[in-house]
Amino acid sequence: MISCRYVGGDCSSIGEREFDTVGQRAEFSEEIFREVVIGNAPFVTEEDFKRCGFTEEELEAFGPSGARVDPPQSFNDKLAMAQQMFRDVLARMLTNKDAVFAEVSDAGT
Repeated sequence: MISCRYVGGDCSSIGEREFDTVGQRAEFSEEIFREVVIGNAPFVTEEDFKRCGFTEEELEAFGPSGARVDPPQSFNDKLAMAQQMFRDVLARMLTNKDAVFAEVSDAGT
C-alpha cells in the first residue's frame, strides 16, 4: 500500500470517496495509485508531502478547498511545490509505463 496525500486545488472523486482538502490522507495499492495519478488526480506520497513542510495549522485553516480564501504566500508556495511533485511523478509514469512505483518515485531525487 502507498500512503499518500491529496494536493489538489478543488476536488477529486476516487471510487465513492471525495477528496477536497489539501493533505487529506489516502492509501492505495500501487496499481490504484498509478491509475489515480495517470487519471490526473493530484496525490503525492506521504514522504513527498512531508518534504513540502505544511504545518497542521496551515492545513486546518487553508486545506479545505472552500476555505482557501487569501491563504498566505508560504502556503501557496508549499502547495505549488506539492503540485509540481505530482506533475513530475505523472510525467515519469507516462514516460515509463512499465516501471514499478519505487523506480518512478526515486527518479530524479
